Amino acid sequence: MSRKRSTILGTALLAVVLVGSLIGVILYYETLPQHLPQHETIVLGQTQLVPGSTAAMRVVVRDSRDASPVSESSVKVLMRPAAGGQGRTVFEGITNASGTLDVSFAVPQDIDAGQVLVVETRSKLAPTRWRRP
Repeated sequence: MSRKRSTILGTALLAVVLVGSLIGVILYYETLPQHLPQHETIVLGQTQLVPGSTAAMRVVVRDSRDASPVSESSVKVLMRPAAGGQGRTVFEGITNASGTLDVSFAVPQDIDAGQVLVVETRSKLAPTRWRRP
């Protein structure tokens, strides 16, 4: 095979691969909402917790496709060691018709400084886990 023919064949093959890749990327982005979880959890409130104090926050659970509230979602708030291990449940509740839940709990006095706040939510759409050191 001549050098010119090899170059043309290589260029044609590269063009086919690029067009195929472009089609794949377009299809992926067109169907992206179908691949994302439909359940979204938003946590509003304190960013730092002090042992022995009372913490307060609001948890909002909504449908990520249209931002509509997801009522009757179970919410569990835990404090877990940053290195891993068993978490301590500090609050449990259910969202109201607006998809919100006001959370208030006493931060344990004997809690280590390196804790991670974990908010687990479960709805008819999906479960999610939110973490904040």
